[in-house]
Amino acid sequence: FIIPFGLRLLSGHRVLLGELVVGVCISAGFAALSELAPTVIRQYLIVLLGFVLFLGSLAASLFTIAIVSEASMFTVLSILDTSGAEALEFIKVFFDGRVIIVLVLLVFPFFLIFFSKPTIRYTRSMTRLVVFVLVFLLPYPLIAVRNLRSDFVWSTLDYQFHLYIPLQPYSALADAFKYKNRLALFNKTRQVPDSIDRTETGVETIVVMIGESLTRHRMGVYGYCRDTTPFLSSRKDEFIIFSDVISRYPYTVPSIRAMITPGNDQPYSIIDAFQATRASVWWISNHPQIGVFESETSLLTESAENNVWVNPNHGGVSFNSIPSYDEDLLAPLKQALATGGPKLIFLHLQGSHAEYHRRYPDSLSVDHLSSLPPSLSERVSFHVNSYDLSVRYTDQVVEKVLELLKNQDAVLLFTSDHGEEVFQFGDFIGHGGDELTPAMSDVPFLVWFSPLVNQRNDLKEHFFTIKDQPLTLDSVFYLLVELGGLVLPEYDQNRNPLSGSFVVQERSVVDTRYADIEKAFTLKRSEYWCE
Repeated sequence: FIIPFGLRLLSGHRVLLGELVVGVCISAGFAALSELAPTVIRQYLIVLLGFVLFLGSLAASLFTIAIVSEASMFTVLSILDTSGAEALEFIKVFFDGRVIIVLVLLVFPFFLIFFSKPTIRYTRSMTRLVVFVLVFLLPYPLIAVRNLRSDFVWSTLDYQFHLYIPLQPYSALADAFKYKNRLALFNKTRQVPDSIDRTETGVETIVVMIGESLTRHRMGVYGYCRDTTPFLSSRKDEFIIFSDVISRYPYTVPSIRAMITPGNDQPYSIIDAFQATRASVWWISNHPQIGVFESETSLLTESAENNVWVNPNHGGVSFNSIPSYDEDLLAPLKQALATGGPKLIFLHLQGSHAEYHRRYPDSLSVDHLSSLPPSLSERVSFHVNSYDLSVRYTDQVVEKVLELLKNQDAVLLFTSDHGEEVFQFGDFIGHGGDELTPAMSDVPFLVWFSPLVNQRNDLKEHFFTIKDQPLTLDSVFYLLVELGGLVLPEYDQNRNPLSGSFVVQERSVVDTRYADIEKAFTLKRSEYWCE
């Protein structure tokens, strides 16, 4: 407990007083339990408790080092959805000397346990003292439990054990598997209404490009000082550029779920809705289909009749030796476009996934960008340049996709699952964690209509009227319904931005008000390299 707790203090992590109190009490309780246990099982109990707490403390420490956060359901889901190659890349980015120090400090107690003779024995008075501490101090966290429910006792115990840092990773893992089970149940209980229809106003070909870890703050078309989007900037008059769209989750899986489901407990997705009208749906991804466990994204999208996974990595580490650039999505896109009839095509990019320098070919270099000030450290310059070049490569991919769509009855919607902090507002890289920044939530959102679409309907004009509306990625489902000309039963017009009944709601990122995130970060660190 002491090591991960101290690491959080040293790293500036937000620490609760309850974590300290509960940490001391539960640690004392475990020590008393092992000491008072019968001699025949004492050694086994010590080994078992030590191993469980060692792994939990190590995991909690690694979360603090890598993402300056405690373990949460969404961070664990991201890990479960990560391939071996992506895990290696993540380790390369965040591994430093602190990891070695933590390992040494955590292993040291095991040597004390096995190679030293115990010198302290609990007397009856000492046992009473431990019991006194446990009885009178453990209830402290109850003041943090605001809603008293019928399962008050169990929820309180769960909350207290969640405050115990070495057990937080286990609690997050349990929550993650509960979430996975809910997703699996969603797929099993999927019920698509029979009365879904498609009107003639629907666009024949809808392409949704989902970038990865792309913040609009690093795109030239959104005002960034470096020319990271030369194509989009040169053709910006052809796009409707939304100015205020955010992702409510700095993680891929919940963001994609928010995009493709109605968000009102309706047991179907936009994929199901389109296929109910006999439109073909394609999910074309440059992400590994299988991560450490079955990919959450593949669970969400498995109902698409055409699933194409172009990344050669399937849970191994081959991605490092077999690069898979987003241009590889173009071949299956051409195949999808060649099919007749209405179609909805998703392109899921690797985009700006860490490690950033692996997301673009060698043909791109820093020579394509304006120089950074020499005052920046080598590490900061490397990550800033690598990230910006990954954005520039994404711009090239958008150009090639648009070239394939220009003569079709088509619309292109381009966005990202979430953003990324790369020394933009904070002095770190990554997404998620306790320190949420605008760069993590502010995503690009651009819509392009082909000339054929503009000739036969006024969809572009309707979209233009909402381009400055404060929206979240939850709106994607409803905008796709409008683009496809779908007629859905029990359709909630209050959630449709194009409806006169649309209700603007306060936005949040995970559990934090977005307005509070904006207020906390009024100054962009990147401004000093843009001078």
